[in-house]
Amino acid sequence: MRARGIDPGATIGWCDIERESAGVFRYIAHGTIEPREIGRGQKMPIDDYGVDIHAIETPEEMHANDIRAGVAHGFGTVVSTIRNLLDTRALAERIACSLVVAGARVVEPTAAECRRALGVKFGAQRGKGVKLSVDQQIAQIIPLAVRGWPKRSNPHVRDAAAAALWALGAADTAEAIAKAPRS
Repeated sequence: MRARGIDPGATIGWCDIERESAGVFRYIAHGTIEPREIGRGQKMPIDDYGVDIHAIETPEEMHANDIRAGVAHGFGTVVSTIRNLLDTRALAERIACSLVVAGARVVEPTAAECRRALGVKFGAQRGKGVKLSVDQQIAQIIPLAVRGWPKRSNPHVRDAAAAALWALGAADTAEAIAKAPRS
């Protein structure tokens, strides 16, 4: 089974992963798309590689504390944080609608569901009190879970890979990570 994960946002990341057997995943392809380029020669990430299911990572509901935390971590002002969230939701829905109209199977896991499927922990320790960010953890986990993962990738593509892995089955993903050799 082949899944395409899609991470909508200011840059759309996409990643195709294939489940070869229980707990065995293989990298197929990935890329990024600038939303402003869609309709100007750039297509939405629809079926190019025989994808069986599309998983579009959707933002969670944000509450006042989440918005304050985003502002505190340098993600912009309260207004810009809310605007970015709404823009991302609208883009995710636009992509989902395009895929459904094209006859594709679509699932929409939240970012938290994708991260939980990978075993990402908020506030995880690297040692001696140094915390790993969510992005750092995903960057370490994805190459362990997916055979042939490229040496270089960006956070948008890795988040899309997490969505694809979620669609292929969280239990299989956890099994692959557990079996992977540690460096």
